[in-house]
Amino acid sequence: VHNGGTSFEPYSVDWTETLKRSIRERDHYICKLCSQYGNVIHHKDYDKKNCNPDNLITLCKRCHSKTNNNQNYWKNYFLRQK
Repeated sequence: VHNGGTSFEPYSVDWTETLKRSIRERDHYICKLCSQYGNVIHHKDYDKKNCNPDNLITLCKRCHSKTNNNQNYWKNYFLRQK
């Protein structure tokens, strides 16, 4: 499945281990989709340059894999989760 080449886009300079740890800690290492342990940080809008904490959530590996398909669905899903 292709996502328009966004997987090859560079991350923002703000995409640091410190930022990712702060999001994991904010979310208590809990996946926002299945409520299991999670440690993968996901950009809700799929824009790797948008490192605003409001755009970042913690997911588990399994749920993060799910969000790689049907990105429009997931973008809308996360927008509704305000």
